[in-house]
Amino acid sequence: MVKRLFQEYVYQHPWAVVTEATWLKYPNPFCPHVLDVDVISRRVDDNDGFLKTRRLFTATSPVPRGLRWLMNSDVAYAVEDSVVDPVKQRMELNLRSLTFGDIVEMRETSTFEPHPENSEWTLLKQHWSCEWKVSTAFVSSLEKLSVQRFLSSVANGRLAVKQLCQDIEQNETPNHVS
Repeated sequence: MVKRLFQEYVYQHPWAVVTEATWLKYPNPFCPHVLDVDVISRRVDDNDGFLKTRRLFTATSPVPRGLRWLMNSDVAYAVEDSVVDPVKQRMELNLRSLTFGDIVEMRETSTFEPHPENSEWTLLKQHWSCEWKVSTAFVSSLEKLSVQRFLSSVANGRLAVKQLCQDIEQNETPNHVS
């Protein structure tokens, strides 16, 4: 069964500030499970002028230690493909898990656009899905744990972005959240 979640969040900061903060988000103490982020490719598309980026995320396994025997690894990888349209002020991030694909598949799409009622704010829409592909009595528990981890990660990621937005607006040049 596929678990799905949808959330919206409003940053009370302009789109340009929020998207800059999002690029600077990792590493940060709010999300210690993200160990590293590597840019695999980044280019401006000649046809549409969109910035297209692919990044590789290295993180601790999303499975609690007691169940890591399912995965046989403490590290997980995910790839993020992003598209930024600077004219329409729209950034879309598509993240999907690479590790343990025969056991679990996680996907997340985050879209950042100016808020429709206040152009000085940014509306974030997040779609998340998780599918455990194992036949076991633990699936329901694994789904619940996955949802809890996602919600916690999202909340902590928002804290990091908010702090970075404040740093950017105060004319500080952050490299990442410290």
